[in-house]
Amino acid sequence: MHKVLVTGASGFIGKEVVRQLVAAGRPVRVALRDGCARDDFNSSVEVVETGHIDGKTLWHKALAGIDQIIHLASHVHQPGTGPEIFACVNVQGTEHLARMALAAGVTRLVYVSSVKAQGETTYGSPMWESDPLAPEDAYGCSKRDAELALKKVACDTTLEFSIIRPTLVYGPNAVGNLQRLMALVARGLPLPFGALQNRRSLVDVETLADLCIRCLDHPAARNEIFLAADDAPISTTKLLKCLAAGLDITPLLFPFSGSALRFAGRLLRRRDAMTRLLGSLEVDATKARTYLDWPSRASSEAGLVKMAREFRARGGHAR
Repeated sequence: MHKVLVTGASGFIGKEVVRQLVAAGRPVRVALRDGCARDDFNSSVEVVETGHIDGKTLWHKALAGIDQIIHLASHVHQPGTGPEIFACVNVQGTEHLARMALAAGVTRLVYVSSVKAQGETTYGSPMWESDPLAPEDAYGCSKRDAELALKKVACDTTLEFSIIRPTLVYGPNAVGNLQRLMALVARGLPLPFGALQNRRSLVDVETLADLCIRCLDHPAARNEIFLAADDAPISTTKLLKCLAAGLDITPLLFPFSGSALRFAGRLLRRRDAMTRLLGSLEVDATKARTYLDWPSRASSEAGLVKMAREFRARGGHAR
């Protein structure tokens, strides 16, 4: 059975990928940055420390005896992050790993990119894999450039690749914007998002992890790119109502016009955050379901309620 290396294994998505690999009886090695908690993984998982990921990372020990890779490690949005950091970790780090994987005899590398490599807004029709790449920020540009670097390394070689572009990922112990939204809803404050009709695609962490694993072995995943999303998009208003249901509270949502909210976002210097709340980002994941028989969740609503219930059970704190 092929041995799998998972990078970024200590993250929200990585932990679920490792859990599913172990449950399937797959031999797994995880590559962790120095200082990451080893006790997140059971005794069947081999742990290797690699240090910082960039164009000079020493992957030899991590790659020894490895057949396949799921590459999740990346630098994400943080205050004060400049484009050079994204380029160093996400682009140079991915290209360097791909070159060393090729030299080590790895057969397939599954790269978890982001929908942001294609863009962040749709207008009336969903995004497809064949649409032009139009990233809107340094993070999205780094994901696009990492994809291009991986394809360049793999071109006319024995290294196969699959690229996955997930939308916003939710699930138990979700981090980032979703966790902040849950905390905001939990406070019971009135929110001006009661009448939004935007369409945003989300993806459940369990089904995303399943897609990553399918791409390891499925012949139809060879050198292909897949968008990852649940079947049905959801409005920001509905998202907030689902979180409130899971938190067992009545949301105080008031209808304000989109133009008024955008103006408020500019005044408060939260223009980008407001754009994400108000705008649409809808993708069509038919390709993954057709090529790989991938059973994505039919609706995000039940998953969001479940996520919020678990958040409430932990007292409104991340694990």
